[in-house]
Amino acid sequence: IYIDIVIEIVIMSKYRPAITLFTSISNIAPALRKAAPSLPLLEIVDEALGGYGGTVEFDASKIQKGTKTQLAAAEILITEPAVLAALLQHMTLPNLRWCQSTYAGVDPLFTASNLPMPRSFTLTRFAGKFGPPIAEWCLA
Repeated sequence: IYIDIVIEIVIMSKYRPAITLFTSISNIAPALRKAAPSLPLLEIVDEALGGYGGTVEFDASKIQKGTKTQLAAAEILITEPAVLAALLQHMTLPNLRWCQSTYAGVDPLFTASNLPMPRSFTLTRFAGKFGPPIAEWCLA
């Protein structure tokens, strides 16, 4: 519900920063475009990020220069917590105001070494959204 409210605020505001997607979960962008067609989305694809969701594979030292530029400009970012932790260990995200984790847990951000504290952005997660689908999967 919180995410729906935040998306509505972004949609209704006059200033609409792009939502940057840097994720291994390929169906997030189409789902957002379907739910909010006028939402400005920037989907970044880079060979340094692979896998899918829980099997995300990311090497921040191998991201392309253009990807670094786009990520440095991002104000709103949707990504996996392990990807964000690796990014923060290799570069700064000076314009980031809000990061939406694709996971319920964000442990990699608290267990990674040498991450700058305090962070200058808001971090939100998908807590409480996975219970029913996981229960259905277990019973199937």
